[in-house]
Amino acid sequence: MCSHRPRILRLAWLAAAAAAALLLGARPAHAGSTPAERAQAQKLGGEALDLYDAGDYQAALAKFEQADRLTPAPTLKVRMARCLDKLGRLIDAAAQYREVIDFDLGPRALPVHRQAQEQAVKDLATLLEQTPSIEIRVRGPGADRAVVRLDGRELPAAALGKRQSLDPGSHRVEAQRGPAVVAKELQIDRGAREQVVLELGPLPVPARPTEAPRPPPSSSPLPALGWAALGLGGAGLVAGTVTGALVLKKQASLEESCGGRQCLPEHHDDVDAFDRLRLSSGACFIAGGALVAAGAALLLLAPAGDEPREHGWIGPCPAAPGAALGLCGRF
Repeated sequence: MCSHRPRILRLAWLAAAAAAALLLGARPAHAGSTPAERAQAQKLGGEALDLYDAGDYQAALAKFEQADRLTPAPTLKVRMARCLDKLGRLIDAAAQYREVIDFDLGPRALPVHRQAQEQAVKDLATLLEQTPSIEIRVRGPGADRAVVRLDGRELPAAALGKRQSLDPGSHRVEAQRGPAVVAKELQIDRGAREQVVLELGPLPVPARPTEAPRPPPSSSPLPALGWAALGLGGAGLVAGTVTGALVLKKQASLEESCGGRQCLPEHHDDVDAFDRLRLSSGACFIAGGALVAAGAALLLLAPAGDEPREHGWIGPCPAAPGAALGLCGRF
């Protein structure tokens, strides 16, 4: 694979990295480096540069990491940070630049390593300006009890309302209050400053306790029996009144025919009919009065709130004068 930069510059960079490894060989981190490992690191560094120039930043990063494990050097770490930057992993790139800045060069460090450290400071400042951030707020009832997540990672309550750095790309913000979840999907570009407000809906209304079923209407038979007795008693009184009128009419007829109660044999049947009417009238009055009294007593004994007409009623039917007496009812 061909490189766009002069070959002599690449060789000079690799030579400087190898020399730095030799100079730093006394440091504990490099104590295990051997000439073979340093040669392998130089080879990996050259291959990584070719991949970087070709735009294959993921493969270049892997090669730089292998070389850095063999002979750690600021120059390799700066290249690793730049690969991460190209891959959109700005948070990891910033961490890598900070590692370069904190790298202990020692008194015999090569100028190229000091230059790499100085360059890391400048690159980190530029990177931080380009790193997007997001500010998340939650509003609505119960917002203080909501669990907030950014890309599935739960955020502490102290982080809400403050800027959170993140890589460019797709992100998901959600707030959960009980079973209810409010979420937003975002596409964040490099350098963007986003603010997300998650609005929680109203709290669920607690379910009302179920009311005890009302007892069914009283099924006491007393009202129905009372009204039935009143109806029958009234009918008995009416019958007694009618037969009483017939008794009086019959009596007047017999007094005219017999006089002094001395009736001829041809009037004996009329006398017997008179006696039957008189007995019937008395029986109707006695039975009717007793039924009326019993019906009134039953109605007085009926439980309060009973509706007699829901159970039924019996009584004399309205009739035209002279019509036959009848009973009516409903159940």
